Amino acid sequence: MSASSARGSPTRTIQEYAKLFKDNQHDKEKLSQLFNVTVFIGVTGTGKSHTAQSLTGLKEKFKTSSGTESETLKVGSVISHWQSQEDTETDSRTRKPTVFIDTPGLGDTKGRDTEHIAEIVTSLKKLGFVHCFVLVLNS
Repeated sequence: MSASSARGSPTRTIQEYAKLFKDNQHDKEKLSQLFNVTVFIGVTGTGKSHTAQSLTGLKEKFKTSSGTESETLKVGSVISHWQSQEDTETDSRTRKPTVFIDTPGLGDTKGRDTEHIAEIVTSLKKLGFVHCFVLVLNS
């Protein structure tokens, strides 16, 4: 563990947060206090994965497609921090981490909405809490 931040909470790396999340996965109340959870929902092709890439700065963690075929087929998550141009390594390590959850698109090109919705519901029930739903629209 690194030094403490000005607010007294210890700074941690993303890998340490991932372990903390795994170690406490059955304590929903504690996880809710330690992590923010943001879920991206929207129609296929609206840019859910791209939005997650932009907010985390982790392009390799969220696959995107430039075509009309669905790219995200399973619910996936990444623990990271919200990115901003003014972030420094110390700033990003002292803020509360976020679990970014990317979901398959609705209106899927192969008619798999029922399967996708069932997987989204199962995944979110297993997690037990969500702080923010982001409805991604393409207008």
